[in-house]
Amino acid sequence: MPLLRQFSTTYIRSKSIIVASIIVAVLSLMPCFAHLFIIRVSIRALIYAIFAMSWDLLYGYAGLISFGHALFFGLGAYTCAILNTLFDLPPWGCILIAPCISTLAGLIISIPCLRLKEAYLALGTLAFAEIVRYLAIHFRELTGAEEGIRGIQVFSENILFNYYLYLIITLVCTTMLLLVVKSSFGLKLIAIREDEELSKACGINTSKYKISAFLLSSFIAGMSGGLYAHFTGIVEASIFSSTVSFMAVSMTIIGGLGTIIGPIVGSYLITFISEILRATLDIRLLVYSLTLVLVLLFIPEGIIARVRRLYRVGREK
Repeated sequence: MPLLRQFSTTYIRSKSIIVASIIVAVLSLMPCFAHLFIIRVSIRALIYAIFAMSWDLLYGYAGLISFGHALFFGLGAYTCAILNTLFDLPPWGCILIAPCISTLAGLIISIPCLRLKEAYLALGTLAFAEIVRYLAIHFRELTGAEEGIRGIQVFSENILFNYYLYLIITLVCTTMLLLVVKSSFGLKLIAIREDEELSKACGINTSKYKISAFLLSSFIAGMSGGLYAHFTGIVEASIFSSTVSFMAVSMTIIGGLGTIIGPIVGSYLITFISEILRATLDIRLLVYSLTLVLVLLFIPEGIIARVRRLYRVGREK
């Protein structure tokens, strides 16, 4: 039996590696046959994928729900914008600093917010995001108020260079998060999510692990915000809005909560729908909402989880 279990585990892992390799190959070769519009939308989807994965780590694994995750995304974007336009720091330097600023904000916010539970935690993070949005509008000289900051330097004028750069960064973030959630750290987060009191009784320092998850999540979100700033060249105060936070929530739920890979699928789906219907705002919001409702009704576990379940059923037959 142990030999059979080991063979089964090795088989599943090899299948997963093959599927992951195919996906990476498709994404790598996509610019060879895709239109420029598709490439640009794909870059945007990769940025949102990193952002959604950071939220998935926080709620999908640690069970900490945040409706103000745009705070860390926006701080990363504004940090890069200010450092680049006011201090002439190159994009690479900005990207190294931006996640650290978001992590510092995550540390400050986690101390009071993690004392709250469920809906109160969600509202607490949302309130902090709204406070920072107000500050971004108020300090006009530094942030450009509602008009934001423009003229942010991009990594390169070559769209293919940007695509492969963002793809590599996304793959690195995905691999890192997968290693985290598969480690003992990730297993303890899942234990805390399932039953915090029992985890405490087992000797797990729940506060330490929840704060660690909050910091890692804010770090990844800050990085995605910085990448966004250096891709679009524009950062506005609306980046702190609840709409941006709920975008990460929707992408994760549609793709598959607690999967890490799911948010990537959700980000591509939502981003392409949004971009294709950009000219018709009302229809775009309708289709976007309808997609989320259909997934919640018919695939509540998310696309990735449903695919995995169908694959297991097929193998058993």
